[in-house]
Amino acid sequence: MALAGQARDSDDQNLPLMIWYGIEPLVPANPSGMPKLAAAAEIPQLRQFLARRVVEHTVSLGEKGNLDPLIVALAAAGEAAQLDLLTGARDGLRGRKKMTMPAGWAELYPRLNSIH
Repeated sequence: MALAGQARDSDDQNLPLMIWYGIEPLVPANPSGMPKLAAAAEIPQLRQFLARRVVEHTVSLGEKGNLDPLIVALAAAGEAAQLDLLTGARDGLRGRKKMTMPAGWAELYPRLNSIH
């Protein structure tokens, strides 16, 4: 997971995807821990992919799914990471018409809306 923290690899043609391919299978095993990793990652593409995959996994669980850890990670992330996490979450929600609002979203949304 330390590779996700290497900002210098962001522009590499292959490394972000190789890191992603290593992390992606772990999402279903630890969906609540992945948003924190996504927020801490220094590779924008990886942040987006992780957020998207977490949301897709959560949606697949239906009523048992919980996006609360993603909201916590969003609240604690810096602005650049927030934008990447939101982009990934949006991509993961594409095609969804109805979702239960995660805890903390009502309080976080105005803050995010004023920044971005």
